[in-house]
Amino acid sequence: MARTIAAPATPPGQGGVGIVRISGPEALTVLEKVFRPQKGGYPLVARRMTYGSVADEKGLVDEALAVYFPAPHSYTGEDVCEIQCHGGSVAVRRVLERCLSNGAALAQPGEFTKRAFLNGRMDLSQAEAVMDLIGAQSERALSQAADQLSGRLRGEIEAMQDALTDLMAQLEVALDYPEEDVEEETLSGAAARIGLLREQGGALLAQFSQGRLLREGARVAIVGRPNAGKSSLLNALLEADRAIVTDIPGTTRDTLEETLILNGLPIHLVDTAGLRQQGDAVERIGIARARAELEQSDLALWVVDGSQCAGEEDRQLAEALRDKAVLILANKQDLERQFDIALLEQWLPQAEVLAISALTGAGLEQVKERIFVRLTGGNWEEAGGARLTNARQAAAMAQALAALERAEDSARSEQSPDFVEIDLRDAFTALGEITGHTLHEQIIDRIFEKFCLGK
Repeated sequence: MARTIAAPATPPGQGGVGIVRISGPEALTVLEKVFRPQKGGYPLVARRMTYGSVADEKGLVDEALAVYFPAPHSYTGEDVCEIQCHGGSVAVRRVLERCLSNGAALAQPGEFTKRAFLNGRMDLSQAEAVMDLIGAQSERALSQAADQLSGRLRGEIEAMQDALTDLMAQLEVALDYPEEDVEEETLSGAAARIGLLREQGGALLAQFSQGRLLREGARVAIVGRPNAGKSSLLNALLEADRAIVTDIPGTTRDTLEETLILNGLPIHLVDTAGLRQQGDAVERIGIARARAELEQSDLALWVVDGSQCAGEEDRQLAEALRDKAVLILANKQDLERQFDIALLEQWLPQAEVLAISALTGAGLEQVKERIFVRLTGGNWEEAGGARLTNARQAAAMAQALAALERAEDSARSEQSPDFVEIDLRDAFTALGEITGHTLHEQIIDRIFEKFCLGK
Protein backbone atom coordinates (compact mmCIF):
# COMPACT_ATOMS: atom_id res chain seq x y z
CA MET A 1 0.00 0.00 0.00
CA ALA A 2 1.28 3.47 -0.87
CA ARG A 3 2.20 5.64 2.08
CA THR A 4 0.15 8.73 2.89
CA ILE A 5 2.16 11.91 2.36
CA ALA A 6 1.81 15.55 3.37
CA ALA A 7 3.60 18.79 2.54
CA PRO A 8 2.94 22.52 2.23
CA ALA A 9 1.47 23.29 -1.20
CA THR A 10 2.21 27.02 -0.88
CA PRO A 11 5.69 28.59 -0.85
CA PRO A 12 7.40 29.42 2.46
CA GLY A 13 7.06 32.90 3.91
CA GLN A 14 4.18 35.14 4.89
CA GLY A 15 0.95 35.27 2.91
CA GLY A 16 -2.80 35.42 3.22
CA VAL A 17 -3.32 31.66 2.99
CA GLY A 18 -1.14 28.61 3.56
CA ILE A 19 -2.15 25.17 2.27
CA VAL A 20 -1.07 21.78 3.57
CA ARG A 21 -1.85 18.94 1.16
CA ILE A 22 -2.33 15.30 2.21
CA SER A 23 -2.51 12.45 -0.30
CA GLY A 24 -2.81 8.68 0.03
CA PRO A 25 -5.07 5.91 1.32
CA GLU A 26 -5.14 7.33 4.88
CA ALA A 27 -5.55 10.98 3.89
CA LEU A 28 -9.07 11.29 5.33
CA THR A 29 -8.05 9.45 8.49
CA VAL A 30 -5.19 11.91 9.04
CA LEU A 31 -7.55 14.84 8.45
CA GLU A 32 -10.05 13.50 10.98
CA LYS A 33 -7.30 13.42 13.64
CA VAL A 34 -6.09 16.92 12.83
CA PHE A 35 -9.08 19.03 11.77
CA ARG A 36 -12.20 19.73 13.85
CA PRO A 37 -15.24 20.96 11.88
CA GLN A 38 -17.14 23.75 13.66
CA LYS A 39 -20.51 22.32 12.63
CA GLY A 40 -21.62 18.87 11.63
CA GLY A 41 -18.75 16.45 11.64
CA TYR A 42 -17.42 13.60 9.56
CA PRO A 43 -17.69 12.42 6.90
CA LEU A 44 -17.08 15.71 5.11
CA VAL A 45 -19.03 16.54 1.98
CA ALA A 46 -16.65 15.86 -0.91
CA ARG A 47 -15.22 18.88 -2.75
CA ARG A 48 -16.90 21.35 -0.38
CA MET A 49 -15.02 23.70 1.97
CA THR A 50 -15.65 23.07 5.67
CA TYR A 51 -14.84 25.64 8.36
CA GLY A 52 -13.19 24.54 11.57
CA SER A 53 -9.90 24.52 13.44
CA VAL A 54 -6.65 22.68 13.96
CA ALA A 55 -5.55 22.07 17.54
CA ASP A 56 -2.91 20.12 19.43
CA GLU A 57 -2.32 19.23 23.09
CA LYS A 58 -1.36 22.86 23.79
CA GLY A 59 -4.60 24.24 22.37
CA LEU A 60 -5.67 26.03 19.20
CA VAL A 61 -3.14 26.06 16.34
CA ASP A 62 -5.24 28.00 13.81
CA GLU A 63 -8.68 28.46 12.37
CA ALA A 64 -8.83 26.73 9.01
CA LEU A 65 -10.82 25.43 6.08
CA ALA A 66 -10.61 21.81 4.94
CA VAL A 67 -11.66 20.08 1.72
CA TYR A 68 -11.72 16.42 0.73
CA PHE A 69 -11.22 15.11 -2.82
CA PRO A 70 -12.00 11.39 -3.03
CA ALA A 71 -10.07 9.19 -5.46
CA PRO A 72 -9.81 9.09 -8.42
CA HIS A 73 -11.08 12.66 -8.93
CA SER A 74 -8.14 14.48 -7.35
CA TYR A 75 -4.79 15.91 -8.40
CA THR A 76 -2.90 12.72 -7.58
CA GLY A 77 -5.67 10.24 -8.37
CA GLU A 78 -5.65 9.22 -4.68
CA ASP A 79 -7.70 10.47 -1.75
CA VAL A 80 -6.52 14.05 -1.20
CA CYS A 81 -7.29 16.45 1.64
CA GLU A 82 -6.18 20.05 1.91
CA ILE A 83 -6.11 22.26 4.98
CA GLN A 84 -6.14 25.99 4.34
CA CYS A 85 -4.85 27.99 7.28
CA HIS A 86 -3.38 31.47 7.67
CA GLY A 87 -0.23 31.97 5.62
CA GLY A 88 2.34 32.57 8.33
CA SER A 89 5.28 30.17 8.25
CA VAL A 90 4.72 29.10 11.87
CA ALA A 91 1.03 28.31 11.33
CA VAL A 92 1.76 26.19 8.26
CA ARG A 93 4.58 24.39 10.04
CA ARG A 94 2.38 23.58 13.05
CA VAL A 95 -0.43 22.24 10.86
CA LEU A 96 2.06 20.12 8.92
CA GLU A 97 3.53 18.79 12.18
CA ARG A 98 0.05 17.71 13.28
CA CYS A 99 -0.38 15.79 10.02
CA LEU A 100 3.03 14.12 10.32
CA SER A 101 2.43 13.11 13.94
CA ASN A 102 -0.89 11.52 12.98
CA GLY A 103 0.21 9.08 10.31
CA ALA A 104 1.41 11.07 7.28
CA ALA A 105 4.98 11.06 5.97
CA LEU A 106 6.69 14.18 4.61
CA ALA A 107 6.37 14.20 0.81
CA GLN A 108 9.50 14.22 -1.33
CA PRO A 109 9.96 17.00 -3.93
CA GLY A 110 7.60 16.36 -6.84
CA GLU A 111 5.95 13.38 -5.16
CA PHE A 112 2.37 14.63 -5.58
CA THR A 113 2.85 15.14 -9.33
CA LYS A 114 4.77 11.87 -9.61
CA ARG A 115 1.78 10.07 -8.12
CA ALA A 116 -0.50 11.85 -10.57
CA PHE A 117 1.70 10.50 -13.37
CA LEU A 118 1.90 6.97 -11.96
CA ASN A 119 -1.86 6.91 -11.42
CA GLY A 120 -2.56 7.95 -15.01
CA ARG A 121 -3.86 11.42 -14.21
CA MET A 122 -1.28 12.94 -16.58
CA ASP A 123 1.57 11.82 -18.79
CA LEU A 124 5.19 12.86 -18.29
CA SER A 125 5.03 15.79 -20.72
CA GLN A 126 2.06 17.17 -18.77
CA ALA A 127 3.86 16.61 -15.47
CA GLU A 128 6.85 18.57 -16.76
CA ALA A 129 4.43 21.29 -17.87
CA VAL A 130 3.35 21.72 -14.24
CA MET A 131 6.80 23.01 -13.32
CA ASP A 132 6.98 25.02 -16.54
CA LEU A 133 3.68 26.68 -15.55
CA ILE A 134 5.01 27.51 -12.09
CA GLY A 135 8.28 28.87 -13.46
CA ALA A 136 6.82 30.75 -16.45
CA GLN A 137 8.50 34.15 -16.82
CA SER A 138 6.24 35.61 -19.53
CA GLU A 139 2.74 35.36 -20.97
CA ARG A 140 4.06 33.34 -23.91
CA ALA A 141 5.84 30.91 -21.61
CA LEU A 142 2.67 30.55 -19.54
CA SER A 143 0.60 29.89 -22.67
CA GLN A 144 3.07 27.26 -23.88
CA ALA A 145 3.04 25.46 -20.52
CA ALA A 146 -0.77 25.56 -20.41
CA ASP A 147 -0.96 24.04 -23.90
CA GLN A 148 1.34 21.22 -22.85
CA LEU A 149 -0.56 20.69 -19.61
CA SER A 150 -3.78 20.37 -21.60
CA GLY A 151 -2.27 17.37 -23.40
CA ARG A 152 -1.53 18.80 -26.86
CA LEU A 153 1.95 17.30 -27.05
CA ARG A 154 0.68 13.99 -25.72
CA GLY A 155 -2.02 13.99 -28.41
CA GLU A 156 0.58 14.51 -31.16
CA ILE A 157 2.81 11.75 -29.80
CA GLU A 158 -0.01 9.27 -29.32
CA ALA A 159 -1.25 9.96 -32.87
CA MET A 160 2.21 9.11 -34.20
CA GLN A 161 2.30 5.95 -32.09
CA ASP A 162 -1.15 4.92 -33.35
CA ALA A 163 0.09 5.32 -36.92
CA LEU A 164 3.15 3.21 -36.11
CA THR A 165 0.94 0.53 -34.59
CA ASP A 166 -1.14 0.36 -37.79
CA LEU A 167 2.02 0.13 -39.90
CA MET A 168 3.45 -2.69 -37.80
CA ALA A 169 0.16 -4.55 -38.00
CA GLN A 170 0.22 -4.37 -41.82
CA LEU A 171 3.81 -5.60 -41.89
CA GLU A 172 2.83 -8.53 -39.66
CA VAL A 173 0.13 -9.46 -42.17
CA ALA A 174 2.69 -9.46 -44.98
CA LEU A 175 4.94 -11.72 -42.92
CA ASP A 176 2.18 -14.10 -41.82
CA TYR A 177 0.66 -14.54 -45.30
CA PRO A 178 3.53 -14.61 -47.80
CA GLU A 179 1.40 -16.55 -50.27
CA GLU A 180 -0.77 -13.45 -50.78
CA ASP A 181 2.21 -11.75 -52.47
CA VAL A 182 1.46 -8.33 -50.96
CA GLU A 183 4.90 -7.68 -49.49
CA GLU A 184 6.11 -5.31 -52.22
CA GLU A 185 2.91 -3.28 -52.15
CA THR A 186 2.99 -3.19 -48.33
CA LEU A 187 6.58 -1.95 -48.24
CA SER A 188 5.87 0.74 -50.82
CA GLY A 189 2.90 2.06 -48.86
CA ALA A 190 4.82 1.81 -45.58
CA ALA A 191 7.68 3.92 -46.96
CA ALA A 192 5.28 6.73 -47.90
CA ARG A 193 3.55 6.67 -44.53
CA ILE A 194 6.86 6.60 -42.66
CA GLY A 195 7.93 9.64 -44.64
CA LEU A 196 4.84 11.50 -43.43
CA LEU A 197 5.61 10.53 -39.84
CA ARG A 198 9.16 11.82 -40.25
CA GLU A 199 7.78 15.15 -41.46
CA GLN A 200 5.45 15.35 -38.49
CA GLY A 201 8.18 14.54 -35.98
CA GLY A 202 10.67 16.80 -37.75
CA ALA A 203 8.26 19.74 -37.46
CA LEU A 204 8.02 19.17 -33.71
CA LEU A 205 11.79 18.93 -33.35
CA ALA A 206 12.30 22.08 -35.44
CA GLN A 207 10.25 24.06 -32.90
CA PHE A 208 12.29 22.81 -29.95
CA SER A 209 14.61 25.82 -29.92
CA GLN A 210 11.63 28.15 -29.52
CA GLY A 211 10.09 25.94 -26.87
CA ARG A 212 13.36 25.88 -24.94
CA LEU A 213 13.78 29.64 -25.18
CA LEU A 214 10.28 30.25 -23.83
CA ARG A 215 10.81 27.74 -21.03
CA GLU A 216 14.34 28.68 -19.96
CA GLY A 217 14.83 32.13 -21.44
CA ALA A 218 17.91 33.24 -23.37
CA ARG A 219 21.20 34.34 -21.83
CA VAL A 220 22.68 37.55 -23.22
CA ALA A 221 26.09 38.60 -21.96
CA ILE A 222 27.01 42.30 -22.03
CA VAL A 223 30.79 42.48 -22.56
CA GLY A 224 33.40 45.09 -23.40
CA ARG A 225 36.30 47.09 -22.04
CA PRO A 226 35.93 48.98 -18.73
CA ASN A 227 33.96 52.23 -18.97
CA ALA A 228 32.47 51.34 -22.37
CA GLY A 229 28.98 51.78 -20.94
CA LYS A 230 27.93 48.19 -20.21
CA SER A 231 26.19 48.97 -16.92
CA SER A 232 24.58 52.07 -18.43
CA LEU A 233 23.24 49.88 -21.23
CA LEU A 234 21.80 47.39 -18.73
CA ASN A 235 20.04 50.17 -16.84
CA ALA A 236 18.74 51.74 -20.06
CA LEU A 237 17.34 48.44 -21.37
CA LEU A 238 15.68 47.69 -18.03
CA GLU A 239 14.57 51.32 -17.61
CA ALA A 240 15.80 51.11 -14.02
CA ASP A 241 18.96 52.00 -12.10
CA ARG A 242 19.96 48.42 -11.42
CA ALA A 243 23.75 48.61 -11.91
CA ILE A 244 26.14 51.11 -10.34
CA VAL A 245 27.50 53.52 -12.95
CA THR A 246 30.60 55.69 -12.35
CA ASP A 247 33.44 57.17 -14.39
CA ILE A 248 35.91 54.90 -12.56
CA PRO A 249 37.07 51.97 -14.74
CA GLY A 250 36.39 48.57 -13.22
CA THR A 251 33.29 49.55 -11.21
CA THR A 252 31.54 46.27 -12.09
CA ARG A 253 33.50 43.47 -10.44
CA ASP A 254 31.03 40.62 -10.63
CA THR A 255 28.26 39.47 -12.92
CA LEU A 256 24.86 41.11 -12.44
CA GLU A 257 21.83 39.37 -13.94
CA GLU A 258 18.37 40.81 -14.61
CA THR A 259 15.47 39.60 -16.78
CA LEU A 260 13.97 41.59 -19.63
CA ILE A 261 10.85 40.38 -21.47
CA LEU A 262 10.94 41.04 -25.23
CA ASN A 263 7.79 40.09 -27.16
CA GLY A 264 7.06 37.40 -24.58
CA LEU A 265 10.61 36.00 -24.63
CA PRO A 266 12.51 36.06 -21.29
CA ILE A 267 15.97 37.57 -21.81
CA HIS A 268 18.49 37.09 -18.99
CA LEU A 269 20.77 40.10 -19.38
CA VAL A 270 24.13 39.63 -17.64
CA ASP A 271 26.29 42.68 -17.00
CA THR A 272 29.92 41.60 -16.68
CA ALA A 273 33.20 43.06 -15.48
CA GLY A 274 35.17 45.04 -18.03
CA LEU A 275 37.62 42.84 -19.92
CA ARG A 276 41.21 44.04 -19.67
CA GLN A 277 44.64 42.66 -18.79
CA GLN A 278 45.37 44.61 -15.60
CA GLY A 279 43.35 44.97 -12.44
CA ASP A 280 43.53 43.91 -8.79
CA ALA A 281 42.79 40.40 -7.53
CA VAL A 282 39.06 41.04 -7.08
CA GLU A 283 38.70 42.52 -10.55
CA ARG A 284 40.58 39.59 -12.09
CA ILE A 285 38.06 37.20 -10.52
CA GLY A 286 35.26 39.28 -12.02
CA ILE A 287 36.94 39.16 -15.43
CA ALA A 288 37.25 35.37 -15.20
CA ARG A 289 33.53 35.16 -14.42
CA ALA A 290 32.77 37.46 -17.34
CA ARG A 291 34.62 35.13 -19.71
CA ALA A 292 32.78 32.11 -18.29
CA GLU A 293 29.44 33.87 -18.75
CA LEU A 294 30.38 34.72 -22.32
CA GLU A 295 31.02 31.05 -23.05
CA GLN A 296 27.53 29.94 -21.99
CA SER A 297 25.57 32.86 -23.43
CA ASP A 298 23.21 32.56 -26.40
CA LEU A 299 24.17 36.04 -27.60
CA ALA A 300 26.87 38.57 -26.73
CA LEU A 301 26.35 42.32 -26.73
CA TRP A 302 29.80 43.81 -27.28
CA VAL A 303 29.69 47.40 -26.05
CA VAL A 304 32.37 49.57 -27.65
CA ASP A 305 33.24 53.07 -26.46
CA GLY A 306 32.79 54.95 -29.70
CA SER A 307 34.47 58.04 -28.25
CA GLN A 308 37.81 56.22 -27.80
CA CYS A 309 40.20 54.81 -30.37
CA ALA A 310 40.43 51.05 -30.82
CA GLY A 311 43.04 49.28 -28.73
CA GLU A 312 44.76 45.90 -28.47
CA GLU A 313 42.23 44.75 -25.87
CA ASP A 314 39.43 45.38 -28.38
CA ARG A 315 41.21 43.23 -30.97
CA GLN A 316 41.68 40.43 -28.42
CA LEU A 317 38.03 40.59 -27.42
CA ALA A 318 37.03 40.38 -31.09
CA GLU A 319 39.11 37.22 -31.35
CA ALA A 320 37.28 35.75 -28.34
CA LEU A 321 33.94 36.56 -29.98
CA ARG A 322 34.80 35.08 -33.37
CA ASP A 323 32.70 31.93 -32.89
CA LYS A 324 29.88 33.59 -30.92
CA ALA A 325 26.59 35.13 -31.96
CA VAL A 326 27.36 38.79 -31.34
CA LEU A 327 25.76 42.20 -31.72
CA ILE A 328 28.24 45.10 -31.60
CA LEU A 329 26.98 48.30 -30.01
CA ALA A 330 29.07 51.39 -30.73
CA ASN A 331 28.12 53.37 -27.63
CA LYS A 332 28.41 57.10 -26.80
CA GLN A 333 27.29 58.31 -30.20
CA ASP A 334 26.34 61.53 -28.42
CA LEU A 335 30.11 62.22 -28.29
CA GLU A 336 32.57 62.68 -31.13
CA ARG A 337 33.37 59.31 -32.68
CA GLN A 338 36.99 58.15 -32.49
CA PHE A 339 36.55 54.37 -32.90
CA ASP A 340 37.06 53.13 -36.45
CA ILE A 341 33.89 51.11 -37.13
CA ALA A 342 35.53 49.58 -40.21
CA LEU A 343 37.87 47.72 -37.84
CA LEU A 344 34.89 46.05 -36.17
CA GLU A 345 33.53 44.91 -39.51
CA GLN A 346 36.96 43.60 -40.41
CA TRP A 347 37.45 41.73 -37.14
CA LEU A 348 33.93 40.25 -36.99
CA PRO A 349 32.36 40.29 -40.47
CA GLN A 350 29.45 38.13 -39.26
CA ALA A 351 28.45 40.66 -36.59
CA GLU A 352 26.00 43.53 -36.91
CA VAL A 353 27.11 46.99 -35.72
CA LEU A 354 24.62 49.48 -34.25
CA ALA A 355 25.38 53.02 -33.14
CA ILE A 356 23.72 53.83 -29.80
CA SER A 357 23.83 56.09 -26.79
CA ALA A 358 23.00 54.45 -23.47
CA LEU A 359 22.93 57.94 -21.97
CA THR A 360 20.30 59.48 -24.28
CA GLY A 361 18.54 56.24 -25.27
CA ALA A 362 19.28 56.69 -28.97
CA GLY A 363 19.15 53.39 -30.86
CA LEU A 364 17.95 51.28 -27.92
CA GLU A 365 14.64 50.27 -29.50
CA GLN A 366 16.56 48.96 -32.50
CA VAL A 367 18.87 47.09 -30.12
CA LYS A 368 15.87 45.34 -28.53
CA GLU A 369 14.50 44.46 -31.97
CA ARG A 370 17.83 43.03 -33.15
CA ILE A 371 18.35 41.05 -29.93
CA PHE A 372 14.97 39.40 -30.47
CA VAL A 373 15.66 38.65 -34.13
CA ARG A 374 19.14 37.26 -33.46
CA LEU A 375 17.81 34.90 -30.78
CA THR A 376 14.72 33.70 -32.63
CA GLY A 377 15.98 33.82 -36.21
CA GLY A 378 13.22 36.24 -37.08
CA ASN A 379 10.81 33.33 -37.52
CA TRP A 380 9.03 33.38 -34.18
CA GLU A 381 5.75 31.51 -34.15
CA GLU A 382 2.90 32.45 -31.89
CA ALA A 383 2.42 30.30 -28.82
CA GLY A 384 -0.09 27.54 -29.26
CA GLY A 385 -0.05 23.95 -30.38
CA ALA A 386 2.30 21.14 -29.44
CA ARG A 387 5.97 21.89 -28.72
CA LEU A 388 8.95 20.05 -27.34
CA THR A 389 10.19 22.18 -24.45
CA ASN A 390 13.22 20.46 -22.93
CA ALA A 391 16.35 18.58 -23.97
CA ARG A 392 15.01 15.22 -22.78
CA GLN A 393 11.99 15.44 -25.06
CA ALA A 394 14.10 16.65 -28.00
CA ALA A 395 16.61 13.80 -27.57
CA ALA A 396 13.79 11.25 -27.56
CA MET A 397 12.28 12.75 -30.73
CA ALA A 398 15.70 12.72 -32.42
CA GLN A 399 16.03 9.01 -31.61
CA ALA A 400 12.56 8.35 -33.01
CA LEU A 401 13.38 10.21 -36.24
CA ALA A 402 16.63 8.28 -36.66
CA ALA A 403 14.72 5.01 -36.30
CA LEU A 404 12.07 6.18 -38.77
CA GLU A 405 14.77 7.11 -41.28
CA ARG A 406 16.25 3.60 -41.02
CA ALA A 407 12.80 2.08 -41.42
CA GLU A 408 12.03 4.20 -44.48
CA ASP A 409 15.36 3.28 -46.10
CA SER A 410 14.68 -0.43 -45.48
CA ALA A 411 11.16 -0.16 -46.91
CA ARG A 412 12.28 1.71 -50.04
CA SER A 413 15.06 -0.83 -50.69
CA GLU A 414 12.43 -3.60 -50.28
CA GLN A 415 14.18 -5.38 -47.47
CA SER A 416 12.28 -7.90 -45.36
CA PRO A 417 9.36 -6.40 -43.40
CA ASP A 418 11.14 -7.78 -40.31
CA PHE A 419 13.87 -5.15 -40.64
CA VAL A 420 11.35 -2.36 -41.11
CA GLU A 421 9.31 -3.47 -38.12
CA ILE A 422 12.34 -3.54 -35.81
CA ASP A 423 13.08 0.11 -36.52
CA LEU A 424 9.42 1.06 -36.20
CA ARG A 425 9.37 -0.51 -32.75
CA ASP A 426 12.46 1.51 -31.82
CA ALA A 427 10.68 4.66 -32.98
CA PHE A 428 7.58 3.72 -30.96
CA THR A 429 9.71 3.21 -27.83
CA ALA A 430 11.55 6.51 -28.29
CA LEU A 431 8.27 8.41 -28.67
CA GLY A 432 7.04 6.75 -25.50
CA GLU A 433 9.93 8.34 -23.61
CA ILE A 434 8.38 11.75 -24.28
CA THR A 435 5.13 10.79 -22.59
CA GLY A 436 6.86 8.59 -20.01
CA HIS A 437 5.22 5.34 -21.08
CA THR A 438 8.54 3.63 -21.87
CA LEU A 439 10.92 5.34 -19.43
CA HIS A 440 12.90 3.48 -16.78
CA GLU A 441 11.89 4.12 -13.16
CA GLN A 442 15.32 5.62 -12.31
CA ILE A 443 14.93 8.28 -15.02
CA ILE A 444 11.43 9.11 -13.82
CA ASP A 445 12.77 9.53 -10.27
CA ARG A 446 15.46 11.95 -11.49
CA ILE A 447 12.90 14.04 -13.36
CA PHE A 448 10.62 14.49 -10.36
CA GLU A 449 13.51 15.23 -7.99
CA LYS A 450 13.77 18.61 -9.76
CA PHE A 451 10.25 19.59 -8.69
CA CYS A 452 9.55 21.83 -5.71
CA LEU A 453 8.22 20.48 -2.42
CA GLY A 454 4.44 20.38 -2.35
CA LYS A 455 4.12 19.59 -6.06
